[in-house]
Amino acid sequence: MKKRFELLAPAGEMESAYAAFHYGADAIYLGLPRFSARAEAVNFTLDQLGEVVAYAHSLEPRRKVFVTVNTLIAQRELGEVAGTLQGLADRQVDAVIVQDLGVARIVRRHFPQLEMHASTQLAIHNIEGAMMAKELGFSRVTLARELTLDEVREITAHAGIETETFIHGALCYSYSGLCLFSSLLRGRSGNRGRCNYPCRDVCRVPKPLRDGLPFSMKDLALNEYATQMRDAGVACFKIEGRKKSPLYVATVVDYYRKLLDNELTPPQARELEARMKTVFSRPWTRFFVRSAKDQDVVDRDTVGHRGMPAGKVEAVTKGAGGLDAVRFITSRPVERHDGLQIDLPRAERPFGFPVDSLRVLDEEGGRSKQAFESQAGQTIEVSLPEQHPLIPAGAAIYVSSSQAVKRSYEYSKPKPGEFSVRSVMDVELIIQPEKVVALARVRDAGVEASASVAGRFDPAKDPARTESAGRDAFSKLGDTRLRLGTFKCANRDGLFVPVSKMNELRRTLSAEIEAMLKAGSESRIRELSTLISTADGERTPAMAPVSAPELAWSIKVDRVECLSHFEAADWNGVGEIIVDVSRSGSGELREGLAKLGGSVEREKLRLAMPMVARGWETGELRKRVGEFIGMGWARWQISNVSGWQVLRQAMAGAAMELDVTTDWPVYALNRQAVFGLAELGVRGFTCSPEDGRENIALLAKEFGAAATVVVYQDTPLFISASCAYANLAGGCAGKACNWTSLDLKLAGGENVVAINDHCLTIVVNKQPYSLCGKLEELKAMGVRSVRIDFVWKPYKPAEAVSLWRRARDGRLGNIGYIGNFDRGLM
Repeated sequence: MKKRFELLAPAGEMESAYAAFHYGADAIYLGLPRFSARAEAVNFTLDQLGEVVAYAHSLEPRRKVFVTVNTLIAQRELGEVAGTLQGLADRQVDAVIVQDLGVARIVRRHFPQLEMHASTQLAIHNIEGAMMAKELGFSRVTLARELTLDEVREITAHAGIETETFIHGALCYSYSGLCLFSSLLRGRSGNRGRCNYPCRDVCRVPKPLRDGLPFSMKDLALNEYATQMRDAGVACFKIEGRKKSPLYVATVVDYYRKLLDNELTPPQARELEARMKTVFSRPWTRFFVRSAKDQDVVDRDTVGHRGMPAGKVEAVTKGAGGLDAVRFITSRPVERHDGLQIDLPRAERPFGFPVDSLRVLDEEGGRSKQAFESQAGQTIEVSLPEQHPLIPAGAAIYVSSSQAVKRSYEYSKPKPGEFSVRSVMDVELIIQPEKVVALARVRDAGVEASASVAGRFDPAKDPARTESAGRDAFSKLGDTRLRLGTFKCANRDGLFVPVSKMNELRRTLSAEIEAMLKAGSESRIRELSTLISTADGERTPAMAPVSAPELAWSIKVDRVECLSHFEAADWNGVGEIIVDVSRSGSGELREGLAKLGGSVEREKLRLAMPMVARGWETGELRKRVGEFIGMGWARWQISNVSGWQVLRQAMAGAAMELDVTTDWPVYALNRQAVFGLAELGVRGFTCSPEDGRENIALLAKEFGAAATVVVYQDTPLFISASCAYANLAGGCAGKACNWTSLDLKLAGGENVVAINDHCLTIVVNKQPYSLCGKLEELKAMGVRSVRIDFVWKPYKPAEAVSLWRRARDGRLGNIGYIGNFDRGLM
């Protein structure tokens, strides 16, 4: 029998889960109200989770339920996370999807029964990252959406871990997990499931470019590449859409299930695609699956749901009751209560309206009659709302909602409360002349209890029926979280026990067992919460010195040249210089480091690897890292989980102990994440620029100088493989491309700069992120290590030295913006 290919569907609510299973999903992924990257979906309670898990496991073939705990976790939330994970383990979920490395450590150490999948929020985009995910305890990795088919094939073949790829749904402009725009400038973090979607904003840009939507991605649709992706060895295809409706889930799952199972003829495929587009769809893109240089990925003119093309406007006429009506030849059936949308020139969104009144014209196009529905090929007139914009002839019309499609996707579902996850309870009944004793044991929890009922029990006419009655009584466990496992009956004297006594005994025993299970779970949560959250539970690992009398400064640059105006006195107070190895040529970098070495001791220099290194770049990166290691460079900073593997491979047997720190994209917002880094040999970490005062203070108090706080930086808001300039210009100029930066103003009012970094678009705020006006407050909080960055923007040497002098001396003040420092990470 041919193996069924796993299709993973989104479930933002119970109805979506049932629709997904009905139409062929092998697994669903869902979130709870907390710690889900779709915080604004309906989401599931633990009781609902238990119901859907039990239902999924009852199906044939057995289906799976994955739960997302895929947000970043603040220090004070660790105890709550422990409770969440215990709840998932109790309800026997099939896997947990994780972003935060602290959560991954908790699962590894305390919940080994939970399978872990690496979230796409971990930004794993190369073989080295996937290999590291395996080392961190993950059994599957959800790859970055930006990858080509060749990259997916290589990772799947060589990383030694299951791979999962998105096949359909909405796309983020930035690499997932690396988008800070909504968080820093609008106070709603995508890493906390609360993205404000600034990528859907219209941007004003300088001429000759035209204002538009350079960041608004089309919807991913890899239907034409599904077979090739499957042949590449991918374990699972994932559909995006936990905030979408159950109808959306039904249509998309139905289509891809039949596509993957080779059950669609071309006409059938076209019809199901049309249904999907009618429910919800932006224009489709294959993204970069064919080529990393593909440019057909953004809809620069229109945002939001479009629908299925149905024709073009012939005219606007006077309809019944004096209302205007739009006339067109429809290419699809249309009926009353459907929805239509019309593309309008220079409008950000299509104009949408319901089909309240429908008339069908005769074949000559003269007379019309009122109708409830129309067929493809007919000329129809649909009444427009009284207040409508100017609608030009030739404008495209879409069916954006279809009653016929809604009727086509019914699905079965169980009665409420019919299914629940139950623990197996083994029962032994001991019948004596003056009492009946029941002994019970719950296998998976090791819980044991007993109960008895008194009475006078006489010999039975048929002793075998006493055992049968006992089994029946203890099988009726109703609304409990228990189900009967083995049942033994010791009735040496062949006595009769009334069913009422059996039921009384069952109620007493099951109540006691459930109370013990609840108490045991609560006790474990309390103990685990203390263990993972406080220094009493686990000692702080040795990293950098915990205390220092004054602030230790570090400077990070991507071009050594920008430090060329530093004089001898300017190095006072500088504890470390960090140099990115990826943005300069190898010779230029060596020369710059040699010059820098004339002013700063080698022990104060650290080399940094980039956040993103695609498959075709890692070979050169590994070679460059290897060259510097060969020259004795032992101090490194990594910005992605792949960094550890790159360093190990570059070592190539070199007898050298490396000194490794992490930059902020290797998120460490809680002590468990930091402990995990320390176990990997990390000597220091960088607090995330999207973190807030309270959480930074907790980290600084415990980890001291090992926790570096960035106080000046052009923080990347977007890091994208999609070229913002090409998106606005209508295409890539190729070798003739000469753009370096582009100023944009979003509809939300933010002024930002898009920077071209070898075809990677980095978007930063026009003003720097800066906590330089809060240095005294940071010191009072316990912060002992701070950093200033001259990265991404082309800082001139004179500008860099001036900023440094003012920052070090406390004279830079309140320059720029402070992100979430005051309001906290939301």
